[in-house]
Amino acid sequence: MDAGLLDYVGFYDKPFLKFDRLMETCLAFAPAGFRSFHAAIAGWLTKKLHFPREIHKGLQGKYKRRCVFLEHHESHAASAFFPSPLMKLPFSRWMELGMATSSLGRGFGNNLELFSELRFPHSWVCSIPLLLISAVFRSTPANTN
Repeated sequence: MDAGLLDYVGFYDKPFLKFDRLMETCLAFAPAGFRSFHAAIAGWLTKKLHFPREIHKGLQGKYKRRCVFLEHHESHAASAFFPSPLMKLPFSRWMELGMATSSLGRGFGNNLELFSELRFPHSWVCSIPLLLISAVFRSTPANTN
């Protein structure tokens, strides 16, 4: 396919939001966060903050339009909803890390709507392993040896 025929090129994340979160986390843990910051900053300054340039370069300059950057959870929801045969679909998205760690919404027609999000640094998912471990220990009889 000729890249010049594309209507849109989309990316599954917003690099500036991700960079902001990285900076916020490194500063919150300074000076201990300096090692993580130092390891990550070169990649961010050379490529990750310049995704439009990198995308256009990857498409050999044939794509002349703007690149679209979506919220990470919208990208997951879109990849599940739009290829499906359903016209309406509720969705929830849960992850351990990220700008929005959990979200609820719905897809209808050719639209996605997010109702609510749980924002970084909070996460329900991080507590799930603890709940499972707690449930296992409660249901296991005590060792009587």
